[in-house]
Amino acid sequence: MKPTGSVQLLRNEYQVPDTAMLQRELGAVYPLYVRFHDALKVRGISLAWHYYHDVRSWLGKAVKEEKTICWISAWEGFFRTTFFVPVRYAGELAELDIDSNVKETALGAAKKVSIPIVIDIRGEQDLVTAAAVTDFKLTVK
Repeated sequence: MKPTGSVQLLRNEYQVPDTAMLQRELGAVYPLYVRFHDALKVRGISLAWHYYHDVRSWLGKAVKEEKTICWISAWEGFFRTTFFVPVRYAGELAELDIDSNVKETALGAAKKVSIPIVIDIRGEQDLVTAAAVTDFKLTVK
């Protein structure tokens, strides 16, 4: 899901994202990224960046044990978290106290197997929503 006019960053497969690069590329939202990354670590979730040829970009893969919690991508002016939840948890997702636009978009995009929950993190409320969805994802199988 690419927002109109948005530019995805971290496209050069030969430049591995590090702290300096992420700070430079994310700019004003970098502190939010650090807070989200710290929130993942507190929950025992590790984050590693990998280049994926199918999307021609570096994506952060957040994992706890062997379970993928979410994917992170860098965009001009924000970073995106994408969670995939089995469709059988649609009822629980509908009851989750998160941004209604995020919830409605996710439930409207539900596939046969999974529900994509996409959060573009630009501000504090987006970070709160991402933390709530992270906690929700940790409870589902």
